[in-house]
Amino acid sequence: MRTLNRHFHTLVGTNPLAWLHNQRVRRAQELLERTGLTVHTVAQHCGFSTASALRKHFRTTLGTSPDAYREPSPSTRLMADQLPVTAARGRVRAMG
Repeated sequence: MRTLNRHFHTLVGTNPLAWLHNQRVRRAQELLERTGLTVHTVAQHCGFSTASALRKHFRTTLGTSPDAYREPSPSTRLMADQLPVTAARGRVRAMG
């Protein structure tokens, strides 16, 4: 097992468990951005045993909670509100 950890660390730059947690947090980011799933459901989909475990690893990795990550900042909301939407398929087009 130590040999596997050593080789993994050499190739990836971290230990297998930290890599796995990072992959799960990245998947949680995607789900939080693209879906309206609850944090509990996102945790289940990403392989965390509980929503608390997801929150812990999310905060450790990204420095914020899943709920705060999902909330758009006021500046992001403002920018999105200012972009014109074309009639064809609701596409956003650049101003200018």
